[in-house]
Order: sequence, then C-alpha cells, then structure tokens
Amino acid sequence: MGRLHRFLSLSFEEQRLLLSALFVMATIRAAVFVLPFGFFRIVLAKASWVLTQRFNKAACPVGRIAWAVAVASRVIPAADSCLLRATAGQALFASFGRATELHLGVARPAPGRFAAHAWLVCHGEIVLGGPDVSAYTELCGL
Repeated sequence: MGRLHRFLSLSFEEQRLLLSALFVMATIRAAVFVLPFGFFRIVLAKASWVLTQRFNKAACPVGRIAWAVAVASRVIPAADSCLLRATAGQALFASFGRATELHLGVARPAPGRFAAHAWLVCHGEIVLGGPDVSAYTELCGL
C-alpha cells in the first residue's frame, strides 16, 4: 500500500493532523538548516501560533499527536532526529493547548564516546523520544 493510499484511508481529522505535523517538521527542519539558534525558538513559536488558529484544542489524543510527528519525521528529508521530533512535537502539542517540556540529556555509552538525546514530556509522561531515557543525564528542560 503506497503512502498516498494510506493517507487517503485516514479520517479527515487524522489527515489534517498529519499535514500539520508535516508543515511543522518541514518548517523546523528548514529553520535548523538556515537560521542561527537564537531564531530557532522564534520559528517554533510562530509555527505553534499558526497551528493554534486551525485546531479544536481538545480534539486530539496525545498518542495521535505523537504518531503524526513520528510519521512526519520519516517523510521530511533529514528530519529523523530526536531534537527535531521533540521540537516539532512541542509546537504541535502547543497548537492543541497542551503544555510540554522538552528535555535534553547526554550520556557516555563508551569511553571516549558521547551521545545526546532530546525527549518530550506531557503531563509527566514521555510522549516522544522515550520510553527509557535513564541512560542520559538531563542538562535542561525547556
């Protein structure tokens, strides 16, 4: 089954959610690629505002929002990273009026090696980038 056929088999609300996730992911991917980091949060806030104008804030379960971000990250070129998924997720969750926290952590998987990870928490539960982040030392939550 092709991507278009799968997309057309979704409900109208799921199609709209997925298109919004694709818009946010593409916007954030482009922002990371061309803008200095200071402007990155401004782009994220603007994307959230644009989407806020389009959605009924109580209409979508948390799992469906996370699903849309995961699918979008596989479709947008070079967007399948935990940081891009977490920031896009934060914008999409905000568009539904849901507060989230973006967490950044680091780990040393082996001597001389370094790993970083980003995950998104909504109401105390990891919704993107989990489920187990215990190997990472948290640097900050945004």
